[in-house]
Amino acid sequence: MLDFVFLVFLGLGISTVLVRRSSRKGMDLELTWLQSLKVVLVRGAVALGLGFGIGRLVLMGMQYGFLSESVLREHALVSVAVVLICGLGSFVAFQWIIGRISGRSISVVSVIKAVMYESGYFVLSMLILLVILVLFGLAYETFF
Repeated sequence: MLDFVFLVFLGLGISTVLVRRSSRKGMDLELTWLQSLKVVLVRGAVALGLGFGIGRLVLMGMQYGFLSESVLREHALVSVAVVLICGLGSFVAFQWIIGRISGRSISVVSVIKAVMYESGYFVLSMLILLVILVLFGLAYETFF
């Protein structure tokens, strides 16, 4: 359980850094650490809420006989649609909360630019983390 709590806080920290850097690069908007954390929490809550809401609707559909479990298992595009809806909700929440924090109108193009920077930073940080873990693994196997 303690590992899970550590990973949640680590994920929040990494996401906060990524949002802060990407908003500076993509939108020329300087966010404080607390504002970046607020953006991460709102975005995550919206995506989580949409995911649970869609899951609840699917469960109700299965209970009333509109959906079957085999359809959900056989058609992978259903999962893709759920992920896209959650991502779109997160994107709209990102634009809304950035507009509220900055007090100005944020265009969709600048938000897309910031999201692209954030995705690039995320991939780069994951590659760096992979290299570090591989190096620690090699060092552990070599010396211990």
